[in-house]
Order: sequence, then C-alpha cells, then structure tokens
Amino acid sequence: MKKYVMIYPTVTSEQSFGSKLGEASGKYLPLGVYYIASYMMSKNYSIKVLDQEAMNFDETALCIEVLKFFAPDELCCIGISATTIAFYSALSIAGKLKKLRPDCVLILGGVHVSSNTADALSFSVFDYGVIGEGEITTYELLECLYQNGNPQDVEGIAYRTASGEIIKTKPRPLIKDLDSLPFPAYNLVEDLSVYKPRIFEHLEPPLITIISSRGCPSQCTFCDCSVFGRTYRQRSAENVVEELKYLYDRYHFKSVHFFDDTFSLDKERIYRIFELLEKENIRFKWFCLSRINNVDYEYLKFIKEHGCCSIAFGVESGDPEILKKIKKGISLEKAEDVFRNCRKIGLPSEGLFIIGHPGDTIESINRTIRFACRSKLDQVMITLNTPFPGSPQYAEAEKYGSFAKTDWSRFSEHRPVFVPIGLTEQILMRKRKEFTIRFYLQPYRAKKFIMTFFRPGGWEMFKKTFKAALFIFER
Repeated sequence: MKKYVMIYPTVTSEQSFGSKLGEASGKYLPLGVYYIASYMMSKNYSIKVLDQEAMNFDETALCIEVLKFFAPDELCCIGISATTIAFYSALSIAGKLKKLRPDCVLILGGVHVSSNTADALSFSVFDYGVIGEGEITTYELLECLYQNGNPQDVEGIAYRTASGEIIKTKPRPLIKDLDSLPFPAYNLVEDLSVYKPRIFEHLEPPLITIISSRGCPSQCTFCDCSVFGRTYRQRSAENVVEELKYLYDRYHFKSVHFFDDTFSLDKERIYRIFELLEKENIRFKWFCLSRINNVDYEYLKFIKEHGCCSIAFGVESGDPEILKKIKKGISLEKAEDVFRNCRKIGLPSEGLFIIGHPGDTIESINRTIRFACRSKLDQVMITLNTPFPGSPQYAEAEKYGSFAKTDWSRFSEHRPVFVPIGLTEQILMRKRKEFTIRFYLQPYRAKKFIMTFFRPGGWEMFKKTFKAALFIFER
C-alpha cells in the first residue's frame, strides 16, 4: 500500500492575532488538506491527516505520530501545508522529522510555497513544493516518487537539484470541473467538535465548513490568489447539496460556514441550492462572505429567509481614493445601501476593514472610522494591511512605506508588517483600538452586543468576549 501523511501545523491565537483578540477567533477544518486526502484515497493511497492544533500535539508527539505510520523500509513521504504565518512552524517540524528519519521526503504545500517558492525551498529540509491546487499535483508527484520517475515531468511543482538549483516545472492548469473532485475526507476527522466559529458568527454547533467555489475574479491589490487563481470556478448546485446531505446524515449539523471568497456571486446557483435543500428537508443556519456589488434587497431577503444568520462584506476603507488605489471596485454609496437593506430585513451584517493601506494617512483612516460608525453595520473586523507574497502590493509596498517583508512570523494581519509613509506602528495599533471602541460604543450596537449574551451559549460567549476585549488595554 502506498502511503502519505499530511500535516497542518499549529498557528496559535497569539501568533495569529498578537493579542487577546485571538480569544474571539474560531477554529476551522483545513479543507484543502482533506480535499487532497480524499483525492489520494480515491487513488488507493493509505492516508493520515494530522491537524496539530486540533489534536493538541506538541512537535515531538506530532513527529512520533507521523513516523510510526511508516515501516523502516517503506518510502516515507510527508506533506506539510503552510500559510505564510505558519511557515516557521512548518520549518521547525520539517527539521525535526529530517533528524528523526533522514530519508523521509518532505513536500511543502499551501499558500506560502505557492506564492514565494524560491524563499520557501531555499530551506534544504523541504525536498519538493506543490504550487497551486494540490489534488492532482500531489498525486502525480507521489506516483513519480514511488516509480523513481523524473520530477521534471510533473506539472505544478518545484524541487531542488543536487547542485542546489531550484527548478519550477510547467504550471498546472486550474481544475475546471470541481464536481469531479471527491468530497473532503471527513472520515479522517477524529473529532469534528473541536472546530468552532468565531464568537459573533451567530452559528450553533455542530458546525461544518464547506467550499462551493474556487478563485476570486476581483482585482484587490492586497489579495494573494496564488493557490486558486482569479478564475472563478464553481461546483454545481447538485454537487453542493449532495455533500451537504452526506454531512447532514453523518453529523446532524446545525450550522454551515461557507468558506468561498464570493459565495453569493451566482444568484441562480444559490437559488437552486436552497430549492434542492428544501426538497431534502434540510435546514440550517449559515454564514458567508459576499461582495457589495453582488447583492440587492430581494437577494438578501431570500438568503435571510433560507437560513443566513450573518453575512460579511469586504469594504476595506471608507476613503474613496484609497478604494481606487487598492482596486476594490465598490462605491461607499452602494455599501451604505446594502447595509441599510440588511438592517431592514434583520440580517446581521459585518464589515471587513483594513487600515494601513499604501497611501493611508491619519485623515483617511479617520474617514474609514466615521464611515463605519455611521453605517448600519452590526459589527466589524478590523485588520492591518499585510502585503502577502503573491499579492500585487508585495512587489511595490516598499515604495509606500517600511516593510518587514521577510519576517514571516509577523504576517498575521493583526501586527504591523507594513507601515505607510507618515504613520508608525504605534499609530496603526492605536487607530485600530479607537476604531473598535468608537464603533461598538454606538448606542444601538452596544445594546445589541449586550443582548447576544442572553442567548443560548451566552455565558461562554461573554467570557470569550471579555478576554478578547482585553486587547484594548494592551500596550
């Protein structure tokens, strides 16, 4: 039996948020890893997935668990999936595995190696990198390794030659027919209950996460689309409902977090999904991300009536000139109209804002704060601009300010890695706290915020909120 182990390294709340804000964060099933697992299983591989944080393993225990899956005389192939902020954790795990079993083959996948291949593979503990979507590429690379083939023939990978040169093979085309992929390998998930939503997504456990499309056609300069690309591809309504029915029968879930970048993009598909779910008598609460330009009053009313209990919109800035600079492609007038409609039909809305864009000033940040406070939004998520490798901003950020562009431990969106000209790290952190306080102290929001603690599970929500709110007092 051919074998493969995949690791999803721990990224702690402190690493991600750099503050107590992490107490409000959720924990979600790493769908990408489980998609690769199911594809490999369909090709008769024996697969093990280790989500380090979910399993509460330290590095030593994790490495022992990995290596006992392989006999001493077997080919030992191990994949590690890493975002940019998780890269150093992946590097540390890889180093320990190489010490314990020098002959193991380590394959790095995920966002960081896809967007920053040369840097990622400059560390000799990694033998190969999988660039972009991982299902077919991982399978073909493993087949190559098992058959002693030539890696140059595998599309979508990078590897190091004996002389140390890093070779990138021909890019692999994006997967056009997403329905052809098997569902994620949920049967390998040891305990689904460890995955929980952010505290203000209004979702009840049991929670499942699902992705029904890949790729984002928007041109925002701060986004890295190096894995799924900018070509929008979607699963059919029938395929999505088939997966939801399977999960409903297996887990009797109450809530769904749709992880798509733009779940609401194709209205007809959404209408069809919920028409089919009604026929199956499957109902649940759900949360999704949407673009301002993709919704109107009737569409919002429809999704509210069909279980949507919270919806988030990327706004990013309340300054029209900054919106143009980052190529957001929305108007503030349209955004205000959407938020009014959400309030009118009773659908809680969340605005996603970023401060510290190239060209941002204290004045433009203040305009953003004033816009959010006067809007009909119910809540906000405020992050710091982080020009990730692979994004258009990454290549030119140093023209607009100071940029710690190789300290991957800081690439969290919650600690300043990029500081625009005329601002400082201290100003950015102070304005984020000011934004939070001014927004939530608006009388309507403060009252609604407090009332959420009287719902089922309110006490646990209160404790987490209290801990998260302590970031206001951090220096």
